[in-house]
Amino acid sequence: GFADMCKAQGTNIIFNIFFGVVVNAAMGIANQINSAIYQFVANFQTAYTPQIIKSYASNETQSFRKLVLQSVKISFILFSVIVIPFSVNAERVIGIWLGNSIPGHTLHFVYLILFDSLIGTFIGPLASAMQGIGKIKTYQIVISFFIFLNLPVSYILVHIGFSPEFAIAMRFVLSFSALVWRLFYLRAYLKVNPFVFLFSIVFFGLVIDFVSLFAGIATREFFGNGALSFFMSCFSSAFFVCIFSFLFLLKKEEKLTFVKIVKSKTRSLKCRKLGF
Repeated sequence: GFADMCKAQGTNIIFNIFFGVVVNAAMGIANQINSAIYQFVANFQTAYTPQIIKSYASNETQSFRKLVLQSVKISFILFSVIVIPFSVNAERVIGIWLGNSIPGHTLHFVYLILFDSLIGTFIGPLASAMQGIGKIKTYQIVISFFIFLNLPVSYILVHIGFSPEFAIAMRFVLSFSALVWRLFYLRAYLKVNPFVFLFSIVFFGLVIDFVSLFAGIATREFFGNGALSFFMSCFSSAFFVCIFSFLFLLKKEEKLTFVKIVKSKTRSLKCRKLGF
C-alpha cells in the first residue's frame, strides 16, 4: 500500500538526496538479499494462512491459537537457519557476488535490514490471524501509521546529521513497536498474554540467534579464511539455531511439525536435483 511505498521508495529518495547514489546502491543490494532470503519464509507463511483463517471461521479457538503460534515459531526458525549462517559469512558471500565493487555501507545495511526482517517473521502469522478475524479497519490504520513513520523519522534523523545506518536501525524500533501493538490488539482473540509472547518467543528467539551467531563467528575465526572455515561456520551456526530452538522454543507438537517440514523441504530439494 501507500505506507509500504513510502517506507521503501521514500527512504531511498531521502538517502539519494543526502548521501548520493553509492548509499542508494548499497540499499538496493541489501534489499535484494533480504527479499531473496525472506521469500523462503513468505512461502511457508502463505501455506499456513488458509489453515489459520479456516480455524477461526470454524470457531476452533484452540486450533486457531495453536496454528498462529506454531507458524510464528517455525517462521522464525526457518529464517534464522538461513540468516545466521549468511550473516557470519556475509562479507565473503557478497564479495564473491560483487567482486571488489561492494558499495560502502552495504554490509551494515544488510545486517540491519535482515535483523528488521527477523521481527517480520513474528508479524506475518499475526497478520494472517487478523485477516481471519476480519475486523481490520482500526488494525490497518494503526499498522499503516507505524509503517509510514519510517519516512519522516528517516528524514529527521539524516537531516540532523545521523548516519544512514541509524535511520535503518529505526526500522527495527518501529517494527518492534508495531509487533507489540499487534499483540495487545489480538490478545482477546489469541488468548495469549503479550508479555508472555514477547519473553517466551521473541526474547528467547533473539537470544538463540545471538548465541548461534557468536558460535558461527568463533568457528570461522578458528578455521581461518578457507573453504573449510566457510562450511564449518555455516554448519555450526545453523546447527545451534536448530538445536536450541528445538530444545527451548518449540513445544512437543511443534517439534513434530518442524521435523515434517524439514523432511518435506529436503525431499523437494532432492527431487529438484534429480530433475523430478
